[in-house]
Amino acid sequence: MTRRNRTKQEEIRCVEVFKSVIADFPAGELIADPHQERPDVVVKTAQARIGIEVTRILNPELRRNESECDQMIEAARELYEKRSLPHLHVSVHVTGEKVFTRSNRQRFASALADVVAANVPQANELQEVENDCNNPAAFPYEIDSILILRNRALTRNYWNAGKAGFILEDFTDRLQAVIDQKESRIGGYDTDCSELWLLIVAENDNPSAAFDPSPATLSHSYTSSFHRVFILNLFQRKVSDLKIK
Repeated sequence: MTRRNRTKQEEIRCVEVFKSVIADFPAGELIADPHQERPDVVVKTAQARIGIEVTRILNPELRRNESECDQMIEAARELYEKRSLPHLHVSVHVTGEKVFTRSNRQRFASALADVVAANVPQANELQEVENDCNNPAAFPYEIDSILILRNRALTRNYWNAGKAGFILEDFTDRLQAVIDQKESRIGGYDTDCSELWLLIVAENDNPSAAFDPSPATLSHSYTSSFHRVFILNLFQRKVSDLKIK
């Protein structure tokens, strides 16, 4: 599947959730062709066409840090797999942000692969390896602990970062910036649409996407020429219709 098709599937999924939780979603056909650019989804009703543009709200700096951590863990998994050892589910907990970069990726990946390879549990057992900070060359301080599960049912390795963070509740400036970014492109949208809606999605699957608007954030008046602007908490399946001027 191409990246474009994956993106379109994600956009449709978000709109389907949106449709299921908003009371006045218009009845009609959802049109979302993979080659359709702007808006992402069109609702074709008996009377009109309503365009829905879908975008995510993220903390860009946190997202970069998450990406670097994920790439380091992926590199460690690849090194581990060269040893033909059992399939494992590995969850890596790191000590903080801004730790991993492209330049140090292989050093951390090699150390992580070595620690996991030295601590493969018995079949169907779980093992937690905590950093005692006695040998930073072998077990870097930046890796706090590793949870390793060996299960006969695993047909491949699953390695990921155990992620935790704060949920941002007051973020009016960030929301306005997301709206402004889409606003700059509104001239290129389907002119056959009688209304254009903007759906801002907070996925809440990583710290960089952890947003749950406070009453103050929801009561703020945002500037936009979209007819309606919504924020969708995808995890909680909760939607809010933002005030716009």
